Amino acid sequence: MSGKRNIPALGIGLILVSLLLILFSSTFIGKDLRLLLEVLTNPIRKFEFSLISKIFAESQNTAYQKLVLENNNLRAKLVEQEKLVLENRALRDQFEAGYPPPDTIIPASIIGSPNFIPGLSFPTAFIIDKGQKSGIAEGNACVSGPNLLGVVSKVSENIAKISLISGTIKLTAKTVPEESSEREAQGVVTGEGRDSLVFENILLSDQLKVGQTVVTKGDALENGNGMPANLIIGKIESIDKKESSLFQRAKVKPLINFASISTLFCKIR
Repeated sequence: MSGKRNIPALGIGLILVSLLLILFSSTFIGKDLRLLLEVLTNPIRKFEFSLISKIFAESQNTAYQKLVLENNNLRAKLVEQEKLVLENRALRDQFEAGYPPPDTIIPASIIGSPNFIPGLSFPTAFIIDKGQKSGIAEGNACVSGPNLLGVVSKVSENIAKISLISGTIKLTAKTVPEESSEREAQGVVTGEGRDSLVFENILLSDQLKVGQTVVTKGDALENGNGMPANLIIGKIESIDKKESSLFQRAKVKPLINFASISTLFCKIR
């Protein structure tokens, strides 16, 4: 019974203590004590807030870095996948072309194009990721489908330089007769560093037509190197013929866009 009587007394005591604390806090002494407590606890609070903020920031930064890394890895995989798609497409197109024969060529990726600036200049050379180790040799013809791209002009163990037909190399060439009664016209094709070539040293008696296909005449060597015949160089887009000249000439437009190629094929035998 005495325990039960003490409960109301305890409640009344707590109420009185609360009232005294409220009253005490409103006095100058209470304010001074509160100020002292604030001075003593502020550094602790500041340290606590700084620590929590740092932990939160690090956790956020770690999460962000992880997200950036995952995005970069995803982009790299997409680029690699796109590269494989383009390579597979080039392989399929090359095998469908059937010429040069698939067992005489090897694929190579273009890893550079010296002095080429998109929109300002035209590709005149390629650097590929294959060299002597892969059987590449100077003089090898390089193609995309049945179209001639250029000739290997320099080679090291693992890479090679391809001088494109758009540059300054010279090729003996001929036209493809469209009718059985026509005969082929022969001459020399030279690049101008642009997207058109010059077909010159053509006899005045030879008949040229706009739209005619121009192909390589062929300069194969005994060892199998050299230029195969009948690789497509382009189509005639204009003719310059003057009766007072010894020869006539024509402008030839390649059938492929050199700047869009990422994979080519080199004839090695």
